[in-house]
Amino acid sequence: MAIKICNYIWVQDKKVTKNEMCLDFRLFLLALLCTIVHNVSMPDAYSTLKQQRTALLDQMAALDRMERGRLSEQFLQGQKNGRPATWGPYYVLQRRLGSQVVKQRVTKDRLPMVQADIRCHEQFQQLAGRYAEITEEMTRLQDAQPELKKKPTPSKPISSRKRRPS
Repeated sequence: MAIKICNYIWVQDKKVTKNEMCLDFRLFLLALLCTIVHNVSMPDAYSTLKQQRTALLDQMAALDRMERGRLSEQFLQGQKNGRPATWGPYYVLQRRLGSQVVKQRVTKDRLPMVQADIRCHEQFQQLAGRYAEITEEMTRLQDAQPELKKKPTPSKPISSRKRRPS
């Protein structure tokens, strides 16, 4: 209960000025705000990395088509009516399967699709590289904070398992 007498306010048997009262109220609001902000659960680095990794997997899954390898142009040279002639360009998709290099001719009508498929594979490689980097960061965080490690799910106790009739 506060009683106002002139420029002073009596609070719990203590004489307080208006300025002191305003300052005390401001400090109270600041302390309240700090408490609220501090108690709001902020996403930690591990969960942020986990979300980024999930987003990368979604992006990888969205790539419906891809082709490994590279395209090269070939020109054929020969003679036509006794004169040197050049034919082409012919496009060849080259890729490695195991220890072999496989070459496949690409027709002009399929060329834009194959080029797009190769770009999708390059994008997939970049996403996979970033996925590996994020997973490594998560591993370092797990090593630094053991409570982040996945907890194994406990198996049922032997006594609760149903026994087969003999």
